[in-house]
Amino acid sequence: MIPRLVFPLFLVLTGLSAPAQSAPEPLPRPLTLAAALQRAAEQHPGLAERRSDERAVQARRDQAGLRPNATVDIALENVMGTGALQGVRS
Repeated sequence: MIPRLVFPLFLVLTGLSAPAQSAPEPLPRPLTLAAALQRAAEQHPGLAERRSDERAVQARRDQAGLRPNATVDIALENVMGTGALQGVRS
């Protein structure tokens, strides 16, 4: 009789007895192949780096297709005059 009581007593004392019934947890949604590929494409650091490189190449290509910025050159030589025409006199 004592051996029959030892195991249930052990379970009760250690807390290994069956847990109280509670509402079952809902099962997680299964991961489909399309969802797995979408998640990998969004979160993989190597793929994010690749997308960044592609944007940089596209920006350089766009910039290369533009015309250069306009520039204005001014050359001044002997503006204030020489001799009798030197400087501004009132």
